[in-house]
Amino acid sequence: MVRLRRAALVAGLVMLLGLVGVPGILMGIDDMDNAPAWTFVAGVSWAGTYLLFPVWSLRLAGQDRTEGGS
Repeated sequence: MVRLRRAALVAGLVMLLGLVGVPGILMGIDDMDNAPAWTFVAGVSWAGTYLLFPVWSLRLAGQDRTEGGS
């Protein structure tokens, strides 16, 4: 259960990296050639949303099934 909880926290933290891009949006940064380096960190958040979260969800469902959850 501890590993599953840790996986959920990691997935959530990676998804939160997307918030780093909000100031760039508000600043109107459209050109990737002139964008500051910190704006590229926001691009990593897709991994949390489309990779880590589904993997965690499937692991949670599998654990619930083996424990005979409701």
